[in-house]
Amino acid sequence: MDKRDSLSQPVQPAADDGNGVLRFKENSIVRYLLDAGGLDLNDIAIAKSDAPKEDWQQFHQLIGYSVSGIPSADDILHQAVEEMINNGGDWRDAKIAALQKRLDAIKLHMRDAVSEVFEIHPDVLP
Repeated sequence: MDKRDSLSQPVQPAADDGNGVLRFKENSIVRYLLDAGGLDLNDIAIAKSDAPKEDWQQFHQLIGYSVSGIPSADDILHQAVEEMINNGGDWRDAKIAALQKRLDAIKLHMRDAVSEVFEIHPDVLP
């Protein structure tokens, strides 16, 4: 089992492609290898079906996929990339900010349930 997570992989810069699509900046060498190498995405997917999800996410970035179009991406990747574009910073900080926003949303949704189960007024909960 591969213990890596998406923090261990580099993330390509992303920007609006001029058509309103947030797209990763493709790596010209990786794009050339894909276009000239005699393999298409289906061939690669079959040959490397055992590759970790994080490797596929990075590969899709390197060939210039749209941020929302990466098949194996989760919401955290999307939110972290948007965080990097909107607020700058590095990938680690952007992922932490995205995870913090997710945690804050979960806490907000759990507030009423916890209040009811433990018979605590919601205003005293953090």
